[in-house]
Amino acid sequence: MSKDALGLIETRGLVAAIEALDASLKAANVEFASYRFTTGGLICVIVTGEVGAVRAAVDAGSAAAARVGELIATHVIPRPADDTIAIIDEIRGKKPVSKKKPDTAEPDENVINIENETPNEITPYTEEELKKAVEILREFLKNTEGESLLPEDKRLDEYGVRTLRKVMKALPLAETIKSQIYTMRKQEIIETLMEFAKKEGRDELDDEY
Repeated sequence: MSKDALGLIETRGLVAAIEALDASLKAANVEFASYRFTTGGLICVIVTGEVGAVRAAVDAGSAAAARVGELIATHVIPRPADDTIAIIDEIRGKKPVSKKKPDTAEPDENVINIENETPNEITPYTEEELKKAVEILREFLKNTEGESLLPEDKRLDEYGVRTLRKVMKALPLAETIKSQIYTMRKQEIIETLMEFAKKEGRDELDDEY
């Protein structure tokens, strides 16, 4: 999996930070990763995406922040190292907050993680494959803490990113994969889960693939 770039914009004050984030998300195809309060009223917002898109987003966000408040610093990190990603994971992975009320919350008052809960990406899989994968994953998670994660009979791509990430965390995947969960796009998450389902339900999916 190719690693997305990270774009960071630091401002003084919440208004400038929100304006920077809003402009960034509107300017390019990037996703909101996290934000962090530091000392002295400083706030750093973080976006992720392809390198070119992140650069364009950071440029737009920094210009917008400077118009309404004080811009402190900006930076783009192409293909961040695993340890760098781990820092972002630690910041954002404690309390995801979506447009819907989260069904489980992990305590950290400083982290907001807004996820896209709609299936808006095109996948290379058929509807039958995506439905069968949900059945296989649900069966695998039966009698575990992750049993309630896939309660509805719908395609894998119809579940939100936040739910799919929880499913990944509940599966016995390699730690190198789990360390990248929060930088993976929805399509990459689906591909990982489909591969897992294919291995677990090889006999059932052989005819589908």
